[in-house]
Amino acid sequence: MAGKKVWTKEETLELICIYESSPEIWDSRHMHYKDRDKRNMCWQSMGEALSTNVAEVQRKIHNLCNQVSNYFLYSTACIVFFV
Repeated sequence: MAGKKVWTKEETLELICIYESSPEIWDSRHMHYKDRDKRNMCWQSMGEALSTNVAEVQRKIHNLCNQVSNYFLYSTACIVFFV
């Protein structure tokens, strides 16, 4: 995959804020969660707001979610190990 975007801290924080304000993407209880067109429009608007494409935004969100998941998994493993 050529030409991956290098994200600054400010861009990452802006992405997180935009993502949090779009529950139709991440909240399965949201009324528009199952509407693929509305979700795609949200992804598209996120890409436009950050001057990048949808695939890059989705890749960054995926990586951030994995980092958070691994952090909590590691944190709980350390607590169990040291107790």
